[in-house]
Amino acid sequence: MVDTSTFNLSSPPGNEHSLTRRTLLMTLSASSLSLAGCGGGSGATTEEPNSNLGFNNGLPYVYVANTISGAANATISMFTINNSGVLIPLTPASVRAPSNGIYSMAINPAGTNLYMTCVATNCVAMFSIGEGGVLFPLSTRTVATDIYPNNIKIHPSGKFAYVTNSSSGTISLYLISQGEGVLSPLLACPSLAVGKGVNAMAINTVGNFAYTVNCTPDANGIFTITTFSIGGDGTLRTCQIINAATMSDPIVRMPFSIVLHPNKNLAYVLNRAIRTMEPNTIAAYNIGSDGTLSPVNTSPISFIETATFDMQIDDTGSYIYVMNRGTSTISMFSIGTDGSLSALNPASVPATGTQPTAMVFYAGRSLAYVPNRTTSTISTYAIGNDGQLTGLANPIKTLGTPCAIAIRNAPAGPLIIS
Repeated sequence: MVDTSTFNLSSPPGNEHSLTRRTLLMTLSASSLSLAGCGGGSGATTEEPNSNLGFNNGLPYVYVANTISGAANATISMFTINNSGVLIPLTPASVRAPSNGIYSMAINPAGTNLYMTCVATNCVAMFSIGEGGVLFPLSTRTVATDIYPNNIKIHPSGKFAYVTNSSSGTISLYLISQGEGVLSPLLACPSLAVGKGVNAMAINTVGNFAYTVNCTPDANGIFTITTFSIGGDGTLRTCQIINAATMSDPIVRMPFSIVLHPNKNLAYVLNRAIRTMEPNTIAAYNIGSDGTLSPVNTSPISFIETATFDMQIDDTGSYIYVMNRGTSTISMFSIGTDGSLSALNPASVPATGTQPTAMVFYAGRSLAYVPNRTTSTISTYAIGNDGQLTGLANPIKTLGTPCAIAIRNAPAGPLIIS
């Protein structure tokens, strides 16, 4: 048996890197399998939470929204992560959401509040993260959005929130109260028209630029990517709209997701194939000092999978991963010094559940967590030195169909949200 006593994943960032990713992978594989029976969610309850749990607020917490067929309310499963990377349900193990149809979640930079978009009722539900990680509804439980709110992002300052509304083609803008964390429409500009099918948003770490992709073409049949400058008052101003099809890749594809590099001025856009047997692509862009995008010369890279759904960049900025619902695989790419992408070998791995939907990273610990839609589970993966993913232990069961995931890393930030 491997002695894991010296491998403590809860060490403060900067002290745990005496481990290589390869050593960590070996240790996690052994220790996680020995704890595979822990944390099954099938016995979870939705009773009113007791905030007196005795956990330390420095622990990491993972939240998974579950849609339940035929029910009026979704549930939110709540976990902490033990020293072996295993998800451990909190007590209670879940709380009720105010409605069904949860699409995305976000946590503020201070790690004190969680917000989720509800497409069934066109609102944002708001929670505080209590002692021990348990969620509590705010005194004002929801705030209205426009139609079909499919993505929420929090400004790095923690002062503003932005929600993309796909069906109405708008972005809802909110001020976040610095006390309880309640969202209220931004008086200067509560809603901004950006075009039908706005599907994803990203904000740079400085907080002065934001980007959206539209998965519905405009009147000229063009799919677009939009750059916004962010004012000191949280308002957005359009400063660039570009065609998602580039000179080096003129085939029309649907831009579906966008992520920004955590340390460099780079953006990546996932373009889904529209026609059968055509490949998907990931296009890389340089970000100028004025926030505008220009294609990286070696971009894009193509790959063939079906129903690609989510794309995430790891917390080190070394790898990009794409969740493919149609093939139940995860595609893997390394990021070069010039921002270009290269497929790993192998280029994808079978997911340990069916229809992987999203991914979050346990920052600094070489771990990723992925909800699986059809099998109603959450998978844990170790990230190797070469970026390859290895499934650990057995996936954890959820209370329904997992549709969104968020992580509050320990200590509280940086936050990796999906």
